[in-house]
Amino acid sequence: MTHRMVIGLFIILAVGCATTDDPRQGGLFSYNPGAYEARLAQRRQILAAEQQNQQQEETQARQLESEVQTRQAALESERARLRGLDDDLVRLQQKVDQYQARTNAQQAEKQRLGRELKRLQGKLMALEKNPQLAEVEKQKEIEGLKREINELSKLAVQLTQ
Repeated sequence: MTHRMVIGLFIILAVGCATTDDPRQGGLFSYNPGAYEARLAQRRQILAAEQQNQQQEETQARQLESEVQTRQAALESERARLRGLDDDLVRLQQKVDQYQARTNAQQAEKQRLGRELKRLQGKLMALEKNPQLAEVEKQKEIEGLKREINELSKLAVQLTQ
């Protein structure tokens, strides 16, 4: 019976002392410093790889952030340029409106002068055909009308320039 107990104890110790590469498993007699160092080296490699990946991701994040800032600056520059173009367009439209108003006023004045000129020419023709007026009075009025016609013609020429 002691013999059986010794054999049973030996079996229990043998099972409890199974060798493994994992230092967390096994028993007191299965400690293997080489396996422990190998596992430690493996964990250090994994840690170094993770740190390298983290550094690469941080570098990529900084590059992306830099690209975003560059694009935002370019976008803001384009917006500023567009605002400048919009301002230029507003000023040009105002000038066009001013020129259009001036042109309309000049055309109205030109038409008025044309009507006045025709009126004076009609008056001149009526004077020349009027036999009741004395020749001296006729000449004075004709000269006055011709001066007015010349002044109106000068104004009309100035408006077209």
